[in-house]
Amino acid sequence: LFVPVLGGLMSMLLVLYAVGARYGDVDNEVSTGGAQIARYYQPFLNVSIMIFVGFGFLVTFLYKYSFSAVSYNFMIACFVYLWNILCAGFWENVHEDDHHGHGQYRVFLNMPLLVEGLFGAGAVLISFGAVVGRTTPTQLLVMAFVEVIFYSLNFY
Repeated sequence: LFVPVLGGLMSMLLVLYAVGARYGDVDNEVSTGGAQIARYYQPFLNVSIMIFVGFGFLVTFLYKYSFSAVSYNFMIACFVYLWNILCAGFWENVHEDDHHGHGQYRVFLNMPLLVEGLFGAGAVLISFGAVVGRTTPTQLLVMAFVEVIFYSLNFY
């Protein structure tokens, strides 16, 4: 059951990115000399290391679950990172539409949104640490899928 669920969720993400995601304002970024990238790149690297290395090897102290916990951590972190970017971008668009009336429902990929995707992965990995060894990989994927929706809704 795990492989079809993971394949279905990743296929859904692929379609959603193809249909609803666009790159940020590249012309504006070039004209400002890459100020947004320069501002967010270092935090992006630091949070990435925390998510993939820090959380990944934090759970290796569990002798019985050390190898599976590390592999599940990488799988969940990669899935949640991609899913949270879409969810956070969607709720950001809903929030901006309420206040500004733009009506634009595409997710524009930019550095703050990429960092926010990693923070969502951190929130899910904290929950993962509480249930590691008690759940199946399929249950972890479902938990991550649902938790990200509410995490990003709460953020905006």
